[in-house]
Amino acid sequence: MNLDSAKNLTYKYSMVILSSLVMGYLTIQNGKMIVAALLFSLLFLFLMKKLRTPTLYTLFFISVIWWPIWMNSYSLLGIRFGFLTINYPLLFLGIFMAKSFFNLYQKKVPFRIDLVDWILLFSVIWVLISALTKSIAPESKSNFFLLGFPILYYFTAKFSDIQKKDVLSWMKYIVYFSTLTVPYLIYELITKVNIFLPPTDIYENFVYNYTLEAHGVFQPSGPFIDPNTAGLFLPFAVAMSLYFYNTADSNKQRLKWAFFIVAISAGVLITLSRTSYVCLLLVYFVNFLFIVKNKIKYVAGLAALLILSACYLNFAGLPPQLQERLNDSETLATRVGFYQDFAILLKNNWVTGMGFDNFRRRDRITPDSGPAHNIFVTILIELGVVGCVVFFAPIGFIYLSYRKYTQLPSIDKPLLATFLIFFLNYYVGGLTMNPHLYVQLNGILYIFMSVFMNHTNVISNNSLPSITDSETQFNLLPGTHDQRGALPA
Repeated sequence: MNLDSAKNLTYKYSMVILSSLVMGYLTIQNGKMIVAALLFSLLFLFLMKKLRTPTLYTLFFISVIWWPIWMNSYSLLGIRFGFLTINYPLLFLGIFMAKSFFNLYQKKVPFRIDLVDWILLFSVIWVLISALTKSIAPESKSNFFLLGFPILYYFTAKFSDIQKKDVLSWMKYIVYFSTLTVPYLIYELITKVNIFLPPTDIYENFVYNYTLEAHGVFQPSGPFIDPNTAGLFLPFAVAMSLYFYNTADSNKQRLKWAFFIVAISAGVLITLSRTSYVCLLLVYFVNFLFIVKNKIKYVAGLAALLILSACYLNFAGLPPQLQERLNDSETLATRVGFYQDFAILLKNNWVTGMGFDNFRRRDRITPDSGPAHNIFVTILIELGVVGCVVFFAPIGFIYLSYRKYTQLPSIDKPLLATFLIFFLNYYVGGLTMNPHLYVQLNGILYIFMSVFMNHTNVISNNSLPSITDSETQFNLLPGTHDQRGALPA
């Protein structure tokens, strides 16, 4: 082994071990369980054995995935040196902000401000106006300042020279991590839930694990901040697994990805979230429309799975927790009542809203109330009609970009469809999502938007870069060189 090979090998496994240690520590969410975190990391390393060298872009993307947890658990994503705390997401954000400026300085990526960029900037300005014209509670100020970080993530990724191999490497990280999350969820269900409690109590103890802060605000904790977070995260991991399954070149690879599909889908069922069930069905439906080539086999496989599930449920019956959730009409009635309250508030503040975070704060100071679970309603009442339009505008721009890419013969359409699934899941899930999550989840949403806008920059400037996929290098310009399809970034 020569010196360069030794360096590459050292870099590869040091990056894998470092990232898996961080992810293992965060997943266990207990600093005292170092041994468990190390065991988790070894298992993660085993699954990553055949993965290509994880790039720094992969680690940057992983830091964004942890954005929702960072918002509620600062210490879990930081290393403390005396009075200085270094946060994992902030560290990688700083590194890649510098790299993006360097790329622009060297003209590696074109500088262009698109319509969606102005929309996002205007959304921040509108929130600032709302903050200056409306009174904001002291405990809401942190949310206000953190609102700018998703925008920084967006522009940082937009002006980065992200390649397809970075995107695929990141997708595999998400699939592997999501699969490892499933046994942890089962462990929580077995060890931390009293099975003799009523089903509603089981659900509340298992999923939410609320802790009451000194100022009277309930703050969620646990492997998922909210079951609706899983409703976006895990179904999207299923979509990624379906992409790798449909693009696999051997039966062995297809069997491997089929295992991940089944395992993560089971994790979705464990969350007991009705929103996640809808998002999972959406994943399979969009996969059927845009990705699957042999639709007959796909439908036959899903039908067989449904028949087996129906036979099992007919024999064993629905789990009491799930039955309670599906029949939970009382909670739904309470939320409908809050929609009526929302209509009264909107009538008096329909242009500028009642102020950033004020509507959500009304719910948090009354723990027994339960908010109207709809992030669009929350945005409308807090930021007014203008703020709601600004929030919806990017998805229209994304859809137009998607239509534009599908016209190129060299584009990887299944990969584009996989990203489209995320956008659909985000907006469909938002209809029933806990309104306390929309600021956090925007960090993930903006990253996907930035990837799309990165492609738009490249296409608009007619300078599609060459990238290396596996061991074959080919040019992405339509009509030149190899046309096997790749996604520029």
